[in-house]
Amino acid sequence: MVALPAIHDRLLEIVRHKTENLRLGSVLLDSNPPDMGSMISSRSFDKLESLIRSAVHEGATLHCGGCRYRHPVYPNGHYFQPTLLSNVTSDMEIAQTELFGPVFLLMKASTVSEALDIANGTSYGLGASVFGYNQTDLKKCIRRLKAGMVSVNDFGSYYACSMPFGGCSGSGYGRFGGEEGLRALSNVKSVCADASWARMLGMRTKIPPPLQYPVDGVRGWSACKGIVETGYAIGLRGKISGLWNLVGALLAAETGSLRRDNVATTEVSGKRNEA
Repeated sequence: MVALPAIHDRLLEIVRHKTENLRLGSVLLDSNPPDMGSMISSRSFDKLESLIRSAVHEGATLHCGGCRYRHPVYPNGHYFQPTLLSNVTSDMEIAQTELFGPVFLLMKASTVSEALDIANGTSYGLGASVFGYNQTDLKKCIRRLKAGMVSVNDFGSYYACSMPFGGCSGSGYGRFGGEEGLRALSNVKSVCADASWARMLGMRTKIPPPLQYPVDGVRGWSACKGIVETGYAIGLRGKISGLWNLVGALLAAETGSLRRDNVATTEVSGKRNEA
């Protein structure tokens, strides 16, 4: 988590108190359900402990946890102590690694822009949450966060909203869930045809004469250029200019084809005279 100075110390105290009081146990066997269960295996424990030791050596502060835990009632469970580290910086290895463990990292940023740089400074980007009351800052965070999903003043709310799920960068690609997710599982086919109401009125589309092969010289070129400018020009002025050129080309007299024919005849005549 990245926090601004105005909230950092207060947030640290709140999180520290909650983390220290988390109860470990079995959700299935305990009559009083615990706050946190065991992990699926202990294969990552050596790596987690090494990363935490390295972070502390580089200046991070370990407030609680930091190592595996042998549960007195469930000794065969794979438990890791709930861990809180503050003063973490983005150049620490622990801040650039997907931990998949009960480890809370607290980082400090002096401005919203710096907080965004820190958040975007990893190769991962699955889900994110942004908390605040300033709508300008919230919108800035939503716009600039490099993540597949963002919750505002909540956590993981996109799970409950049937929205597309997926990340970016090292957190994968593509989406599932929601209308967009279903579309990603489909083959898209583009079909262009006359509308049914147009057919009922006897209207039929056809290729304009200047664009029929062989393309009608200057008129054909001007029409093609107008089509491209109308669809892809940058700005309204460019699109209007393209439309003007297109209409002008379609309404112009067939002078381009006449010039082309005259040139061809002259060349043929010249060759015949030389022969």
